[in-house]
Amino acid sequence: MTTMLILGKAKSVLVKAMADNYSSKIIFSIISEPLTIEEICHEQHIPVSTCYRKIRYLESNGIVRKFDTSISKEGRKFVRYISILKNATVNFGSMRFDVDVESNKVPLEAISPLVLR
Repeated sequence: MTTMLILGKAKSVLVKAMADNYSSKIIFSIISEPLTIEEICHEQHIPVSTCYRKIRYLESNGIVRKFDTSISKEGRKFVRYISILKNATVNFGSMRFDVDVESNKVPLEAISPLVLR
């Protein structure tokens, strides 16, 4: 188990993401398995445009990442995303807060850049 203390702006970004209803649903849905945006929307009942916007925010802040990309026979591109977090703990103290996270270990060999469906 790898845990790390999140510092500075990153802890505020993470707490903000976890406090946001749609962002937290997205993160929870991709902790144990990578999913496409369409699969996340269906599973979590999130509007597609909202899911795309939240995924871009979460990815740009390092909370989720692309797991793999596949292209269907019809030429449609599918990207699966995975959470980099497995667990997070927020501790509030006098006039400050700390965030400890456990990273979601995904074997590098499980990540493929392009797969044809």
